[in-house]
Amino acid sequence: MAFDPAFLEELRQRLPLASVIGKKTKLVRSGRNWKACCPFHGEKTPSFYVYEDHFHCYGCGAHGDVISFVMQSEGRNFAESVESLAAQAGLKVPQLSPASEQKSKEKKDAIAVLEAASHFFQRQLFEENGRSAREYLAKRGVTIESTKLFGLGWSPKGSHLADFLKAEGFTSDSMQKSGLFRQDEATGELKGFFFNRLMFPIVDRSFRPLSFGGRLLGEGQPKYLNGPETEIFSKRTVLFGLAQAGRARKNAHLAQNTVNQNIVNEVMVVEGYMDVISLHQAGFVQVVAPLGTALTIEQFEQLWRLTSVPVLCFDGDAAGRKAALRAVETALPYLTAEQSLRLCLLPEGEDPDSLVGQYGQSGLLQVLEQAQSLAESMFLLLKGGVSAQSSPEEKARLKKAIGEFSSRIHDKTLSSAYFQTLNGYYYDLMRAPSYARTQAYRSERRSVQQGRKGYQNRVTQIGSKSLFPSVAPRMPLPPESQVQLNRKQLLIALVVLYPEILNDVEEALCRLDIPPALEKIRKAVLGFLVDSHSQQRGQQKAGQGEVCLPREALLQVLKQGEGYQEWEALDRTVEGVLPKELEVTNAVAWWWHFYGLLSRSALEEELEKAKKAFITNPDSEHQNALIRRASALRELGDEELNG
Repeated sequence: MAFDPAFLEELRQRLPLASVIGKKTKLVRSGRNWKACCPFHGEKTPSFYVYEDHFHCYGCGAHGDVISFVMQSEGRNFAESVESLAAQAGLKVPQLSPASEQKSKEKKDAIAVLEAASHFFQRQLFEENGRSAREYLAKRGVTIESTKLFGLGWSPKGSHLADFLKAEGFTSDSMQKSGLFRQDEATGELKGFFFNRLMFPIVDRSFRPLSFGGRLLGEGQPKYLNGPETEIFSKRTVLFGLAQAGRARKNAHLAQNTVNQNIVNEVMVVEGYMDVISLHQAGFVQVVAPLGTALTIEQFEQLWRLTSVPVLCFDGDAAGRKAALRAVETALPYLTAEQSLRLCLLPEGEDPDSLVGQYGQSGLLQVLEQAQSLAESMFLLLKGGVSAQSSPEEKARLKKAIGEFSSRIHDKTLSSAYFQTLNGYYYDLMRAPSYARTQAYRSERRSVQQGRKGYQNRVTQIGSKSLFPSVAPRMPLPPESQVQLNRKQLLIALVVLYPEILNDVEEALCRLDIPPALEKIRKAVLGFLVDSHSQQRGQQKAGQGEVCLPREALLQVLKQGEGYQEWEALDRTVEGVLPKELEVTNAVAWWWHFYGLLSRSALEEELEKAKKAFITNPDSEHQNALIRRASALRELGDEELNG
């Protein structure tokens, strides 16, 4: 039974060889590939190696692709093996009717046209017609070796290509179906698609041409032009340079070039043909590019077969960053713990080609070494110009964007992890010192001195086990640093004992400058809050109510992670000082009171933010937030007057 070659190729693409063989025998990593004890002959030392598109046993000589492996391991014939694999891949085996056989023949003929055209273009490049293209390549630093490896050529003006193909015996129908020609509606004649262009063959993994891309030399638009969609070519399924990258993976000696071994193993995605060629020449041999369009999920699937974490290295301009964001949005639903991305954000105005041209290998290596995780890069792209000094609305938009970004990941565990991580970056951002807070030290000493006057009448020393002692003996005051530490301890203790107040104090809490022991507790508390928000998003989708923040749940989180020993020590310190049965309204009032004692200027800043938020959204939630901060500041002023 004959099968459509395109169907067989799709079957091989859908089923990674290692996943099929891994069901029959235990595979272990061996560099970029896999190895195992051969399933076809008895051995104790592994000599059976699985590569991207074939397997080979160096002991018994067994060799083949995914179809031949099923044939050899299960004793099936070719048709049975194809049907078995198609069932695994969820593909329907096409039945070859006379019509489908004709279509298969037409595809073969179209590929033959493209192969002949590719040889024609390559010859033209080194003839008189191709002088301008050769000069352009020399100016761009493209070597003869790269020219041959990528099959570059030149498409002259006129009917030279059509005349050549007809002389080779190709029909007008096959020439049109190749995508190289279109029929003139008025005359019915075939007209070439490419004229006066430097030609880049777009090939499959076996180096069979599927179409071409052409760069116009001289004036005119469009500068780059890809062939039209045909029965054998779809832009969304092909990556330029993928065949060359696959060949590099097979040739072990390429790993010994002048580039660091770890970098050679990096699979990189750039924006254009010339970026691929330039980087390949510089030793970065696993570089690919989409065909002038945004990356598609079909292209990501091919990338993830090469590596679990490809690096997107787009131009360092607004368009490049926008392209990176679109690519990530496409990949998000398909991210798992085993397949992700990294982003390499180039300096403003640079592209990979220019960077290598100006700084050489070392320049790009330095940038690649700084390539960030997807979470880090996405936070930078999402936050834009948001800072600790931004308006509440801008911060709210950033938090909403974080939630929407995370929710697009279908893997629930990974989605939750991203939500936590991105919110952690948000808290770090909010913790950055604002201008007003850096100026707070000018008034801080005054606040502390005023606090010393009324020291015996309000919170003084946690060690006394009494917030409001009935007897106020004269005693030495603790140093200023100890006063501040005591207040910070009270603030952290309050959010652990009364986590219901977290939604109101969250931003101020994350901006506190606290010692490492308290930081461990705060990190656990904020992580607990993020988890609660994630849970609330899920319940809102299910039409359920809001999530409560019980103390017991937070304490359980502390017990299971870092910060519990620090909390136990803090709990012993504040025992008898902070009541553990306060009303939530009183607890949040206490929190803002101590926050004001710690820094009056910071409380004033929070009040101004609350005023702006209430003006923008005059609802009860924002009104209550404004009242709480205003009350705390008013009480602080009363104490200072009474002091």
